[in-house]
Amino acid sequence: MPILELWASPPGTGKTRACIELFRESLLTSKAGIESRSFFILPSREHAERIQHLVLKTGIPGLFNAHILTVNDFTARSLGFSSGRRPTDAVRRFILKEILEGTDWKCFAEVKDTKGFLRLLMDTLKEFKAGLLTVEEFERRAQPLLKDPVFRSKFRDISVVWKNYEQSLESLGLKESEDEIAQLVLRRQKASLDLVIFDGFYHFTRAQERLMEWMASSARRMVVTLTLPSDAYRRGLFGYPARTREALRRIGFKEGKNFPRGNLRASRGALRHLEENVFAERPRLYRGDDETAIHIQEASSEEQEMELVAREIRRLYRESPLHYADVCVILRSLSGREKVMESVFRRFGIPFFIHERKKLIEHGFTATLSRFLDVFLEGWRREDLLFVLKSSYLAEAVSFEAAAELETASFRRSVREGKEAWLGLLDLGDVSSPAKALLRFVREWEERFLSSKGAGEFERNVFLLLRSFAMGGEEA
Repeated sequence: MPILELWASPPGTGKTRACIELFRESLLTSKAGIESRSFFILPSREHAERIQHLVLKTGIPGLFNAHILTVNDFTARSLGFSSGRRPTDAVRRFILKEILEGTDWKCFAEVKDTKGFLRLLMDTLKEFKAGLLTVEEFERRAQPLLKDPVFRSKFRDISVVWKNYEQSLESLGLKESEDEIAQLVLRRQKASLDLVIFDGFYHFTRAQERLMEWMASSARRMVVTLTLPSDAYRRGLFGYPARTREALRRIGFKEGKNFPRGNLRASRGALRHLEENVFAERPRLYRGDDETAIHIQEASSEEQEMELVAREIRRLYRESPLHYADVCVILRSLSGREKVMESVFRRFGIPFFIHERKKLIEHGFTATLSRFLDVFLEGWRREDLLFVLKSSYLAEAVSFEAAAELETASFRRSVREGKEAWLGLLDLGDVSSPAKALLRFVREWEERFLSSKGAGEFERNVFLLLRSFAMGGEEA
C-alpha cells in the first residue's frame, strides 16, 4: 500500500529542509546506488539546480545522478527520450500564423489579423492541452451546441486550427509536455518508484494531476508540500493551494506531519514582525531597533525600479550563500510590468519564473473591448471612457488630442459619470468639434449594442467595432 503524504504548513516552517533530509536518507539507504528510484520534482530547472546544490552539501558520497528534476523532465525520462523536443512559444506562433494565413475561415476571417488574436489563440490551445482535452473530446462535447450557427462557425474554425496545429507539430517531430504526460499515463504500466517528492508547487494542471495519480499507484512513498496559512485572516490569499489540497485529498493524500510554528527563514526581529503583521487586520507597531533589515528605495520609472531590484539580487547572489531561487520579487500587479521585468532580468543574467496565471481580461485588446462595453453597462464612468479613448488600440482612429481635451473638459465641468452629463458637453462652445465627435461616436455604439437582437447581431456589432477601431496588425 503506497504511503501518500501531504505536508501543508505556513511559509518558512521547514518543509523544503525536511524534504531534502528525507531524500538524502532515501539515497543513502537505497541498494540501487546510481539507479536509485527516488525522485525530487520541482516547478523549474532553477529550483532543481538549487535543491541539487543543497542536497550535495549534506554530504552525499560518490557520483550523484539527475533525479532532482522538473515534471516535464521526469516525464521525458520515464518515456526514455530527451526533453528537448517541445515547441517554444516562437515555434507555436510561427505554426499558428501559417495556419491562419493558409485557410478559408468562416469565423476567424474578420479577426485573424487583429492585434493580440494570435496570442489569445495560442493561450487557448495551451489551456486545452493543460486540461488533457483532445480534438476528439472537444468535438464530442460540442455536438449539442452546433445548432447555433454562430457557435458552429467558431467550432469549425477552432477544430481546423487545432488539427492543423497537431499535424504541424508531428511533422516537426515535436510534442507538447502534456502530450508526453498523456502518453505516459495511457501506457497503464506501473513504474517502480521508491520515493517521489513534489516541493514548491501551489497548483497542478489537470494533466499534472493525472500524472500524480499514476505515480501514486506506482510509488512506495510520495510526499507533496503545500504552503498554507495557519491563521484565518490570510486564507483568502491562498486560494490556489487550498484547491490543490482538495485535489490531492481526492487522490488519497493524507496530512499528518507537524512543522514548528514561526518563520525559520526570518532570523531578524523586524522581518519576523513584518511576516506576522503585513496582512493582519490590526497590525502591531514594531518596537525593536533593527533598522537594517528593511530598506525603502525610490525610483523614477518602472525600468529603473526593476534595475534596482536586479542589482540587489545580483549582489546577494555574489556576496552570500543565497541562490537565485531563494529570492522572491512581490508586485502589487504584473499588469504592464512583465515585459520590463523580463527585459531587465535577462540583461542582468538573472533566471526567473513568474508564479501567476494570465487572465484573459489582462490582455490589452480584451481589456480595451471590455472597458468599452463597461462604458454602457456602468453608466459612462470617466475612468472607463477615457481608458478606451486613450488606448493605443484606437490610435489610428481616435485623436489623442481630442481625447485629452475631453478629459480636461470633464475635470473642468466635474463630469465623473452619467451619459447625460457627458453628452451635455456637446452644447458647450469651448469644446472642439473633434472632441464632440468622440462623444457622438460612443453614443452611436451604445445604441447599436443595446438594440442587438440575439447573440448573432451582438457578435456582428463587435466585428464592426473592431474595424472601426482599426485594430489590425499582429503584436510583436
